[in-house]
Amino acid sequence: MADDPKTLDEMRGEVAAVIAMIPEKAVVHVREGGADENLFATLAVSVQKLIAQRDEAGRACIKMSMEIGALRNAAQTVTCAYCGMVYPRGTPRHGDGSLAEHIKKCPEHPMRKLLTACDAIGPWMSAAQDDPKVCPEMKEAIGVFFENFNPEDV
Repeated sequence: MADDPKTLDEMRGEVAAVIAMIPEKAVVHVREGGADENLFATLAVSVQKLIAQRDEAGRACIKMSMEIGALRNAAQTVTCAYCGMVYPRGTPRHGDGSLAEHIKKCPEHPMRKLLTACDAIGPWMSAAQDDPKVCPEMKEAIGVFFENFNPEDV
């Protein structure tokens, strides 16, 4: 079948048509060898170049996506869900204490009383852990409280 001139001519035509569809910047013309080898080698090398360009574009898109995500996170405005107060740009949503401080003052926030109470009993509970008169079960309960509730995480 490979010796059939019509089949080879058809193949040359198909390969040439595919090469014609490849953007000129990606076509790598191979000049070594015979005419058929040049055509098929040009297609193979050009396809490899297109694959490399596709992979590079994919990596660039992923990098850009990550940068856009980071910019969006940095630009997000944090507001109190209950009173609508706007925090300064870049305020973390948890862990730095500023939200907990606002919650203690926000008359509309449902956790205000809890945080205020924790501030009031926290020093007492810490002292109770060191007091020899406090039973071990109570000390253990206080330890569990401190392990599981941190106002800074609010």
